[in-house]
This record gives sequence, structure tokens and C-alpha cells, in this order.
Amino acid sequence: VFSFISSGSPYFIVVAIGVFGLLGVIIAYLIGQTFSNKYLAVILALFVSFSSFFAGTSAQIWSPNLVPTLMMLLFYLFVLIEKSISRRIKLILSLVIGLIYGLILESEVAYGVLFIVASLPALYLVYRDKVSFSAVGLGLMFIELPRVVFEFRHQFIQIKSIMPYFTKTSEVAEPVVV
Repeated sequence: VFSFISSGSPYFIVVAIGVFGLLGVIIAYLIGQTFSNKYLAVILALFVSFSSFFAGTSAQIWSPNLVPTLMMLLFYLFVLIEKSISRRIKLILSLVIGLIYGLILESEVAYGVLFIVASLPALYLVYRDKVSFSAVGLGLMFIELPRVVFEFRHQFIQIKSIMPYFTKTSEVAEPVVV
């Protein structure tokens, strides 16, 4: 994603990874402040900024993992929806949550598919009305629309390449004798 936006400039990629790391710290602070007070917010922000997990996710410059930051943002938006009173704000936040679902799916396909399938029942319980739930689906489809168009234009090449993993039975290969 960063390479595409920056036209391959390594400077932009390194700066963007740092910005996403900083965004994760800011979101952790906002989550702590929303749940409790500034002390918890500072502790959560320090935890995220010094966590080996979060430091290790951006260690690969050409393939940074955006999922931890997107997950924290998703969690913060769920908190905002629970605290929100206005129906309009809930719809806008639902659309943004759908966009984040799509970005998670595009960042890590296997994790994104499993996460979306596992969280749909919980998401349906959070959104008791179908309009907000539909807004999440609309945001997700907005991000996934280029992939769907690609599949139609190329005779479902990605789906055809992945289907043998689900349809074939596993076979045990002959042992290699040296």
C-alpha cells in the first residue's frame, strides 16, 4: 500500500510506518482515556509504544503489518458507537468500521477472512438495527469492490487458484530416500 502511494519512494514508506506506529500509540491513549482516566491512558500508550509485539510488526519495511493499529482503531470505534447517542453518528461510524474491516482483509487475507467470519455474530448483536449493520457491509464492499471487479475481468483467477486447497483431499507423499 505504502509503496503504491509513494511510487516506490523508500523515504515515504519509512515515514508512513512511523506514522502508523504513532497512530497506534495515540489510539491506545484514547482508549484508556475513554474507559478510565489519564493514568490508564498513559499506561496503555506506554505499553503499546514499548511492546515488542508492536515494535516487531513494523520491522519489515516493505511489508509492514497494519493490522494491530487497525484493530485498535476498530476497538475504539466500537467504544464510540456504544457511547454515541446520535443515529447519524452511529451510521457514519458503522461505515468507517466497514472500511476498516476491508483494510484488515486487504492487509492480512487469512486473518481478515477469519476475523470477519468470527466477529459477524458479535457485530450483529452490537447492531440491533439492520441499517447500521448494512452500513458496515457497504463500507466493506467499498474496499473490496476493486478485488471483485478484478475477479470478474480475469475469469475468477484468484478463486480458481485457491479452490483446490478446499476441494482436494490431502495426500501423503512418498518418503524421500537419500
